[in-house]
Amino acid sequence: MPLAQASSNAPADIVVTMTNKIASNFNGRYGLRSTLL
Repeated sequence: MPLAQASSNAPADIVVTMTNKIASNFNGRYGLRSTLL
């Protein structure tokens, strides 16, 4: 049961992690520029 639950939750966790990474990278590089715009 724990394995099935973990495997079903894994894709969502990966998507959230990747989204957060991309968002932080974007904010780090373009945060000031998007704030000015």
